[in-house]
Amino acid sequence: MRTVLSIVVLALSPSSVASAQAQAPNPWWDGYFASATRVALPDGRRINLYCQGKGAPTVVLDAGLGDGAWGWRAVQGRIAATTRVCAYDRAGYGQSDPGPEPRDLRALTRDLEAVLTAGKVPGPYVLVGHSAAGLTTRLFAYRHPERVAGLVLVDPSTEGQGPRLAAAAPGMMKAQTLMASAGKACAQSSRSPAMEKICVRAPADLPVALAERWTHLQGPGHFQTVGSELDGMMGPNSAQMEAEWRPFGAWPVQMLTRGDSAMPGGDKAEQAAADKVWREMHVETMRLAPRGVHRVIAGAGHYIQQDKPDAVVDAVAEVVAQVRAARR
Repeated sequence: MRTVLSIVVLALSPSSVASAQAQAPNPWWDGYFASATRVALPDGRRINLYCQGKGAPTVVLDAGLGDGAWGWRAVQGRIAATTRVCAYDRAGYGQSDPGPEPRDLRALTRDLEAVLTAGKVPGPYVLVGHSAAGLTTRLFAYRHPERVAGLVLVDPSTEGQGPRLAAAAPGMMKAQTLMASAGKACAQSSRSPAMEKICVRAPADLPVALAERWTHLQGPGHFQTVGSELDGMMGPNSAQMEAEWRPFGAWPVQMLTRGDSAMPGGDKAEQAAADKVWREMHVETMRLAPRGVHRVIAGAGHYIQQDKPDAVVDAVAEVVAQVRAARR
């Protein structure tokens, strides 16, 4: 089951490190820190919600494990040029309060339901989920079909992926276990200076003036949340999805699958085998979508929204256009 870490290892070197090369500061960060709203949930927790643009339908961006709203910074502003778009920090990430344990699929979906309601985000929604959030957006859609207009799944996790990836690439287990240990070290309340450098790495496009704000977001609580969400992925999430499984219905759905390997560890043969299984699982998921479009994005790894942001922007624009056309 721990081979699921091959999809979430970037929680330790996430979209937070956009490139090994320096990048021009991204103005998205200024808006995130200055304009986001900490929405009060019924239980008193506050969840950070950052919305831009105007128009309907509202696009809702849900990032993968280890990422907050910043996982969408390369695409949110561009989507906002044509419609309302909201990203949020899940509980325990970024500027959001931590959530109660366990942080499994049902808990994450309840939080998404609560933040959209408490934040008075108008529906219907085009839900965009990356990686593990592909399951959250699907479960929300299954539970609230009247509030959903379409889906865009960005290299998403799928139910039952752990055992299938483990069978395809058993030699990756050692690397994944080491990565899990590194994550646990980052979650310790007292981190050595050396661990601090490993755990807190500023994004290449973060303005220098905001570096201290970023460091604050990457405290032990962030990595505790990563570990808790990972426990959900390796434990109950697949069963929770399967319990509410159903076809997508009439929604327009787009699936984007990475074209490049993103599986760390193992030899080339195992990487190829794991990639093959990953794509097969995406094909199987899209059989649920009679109006679905499935694209493999050449030159993109797991973070398609960073490697090939045009692909994500275009997919969202196409779904939004279909929703608008259906209402005319």
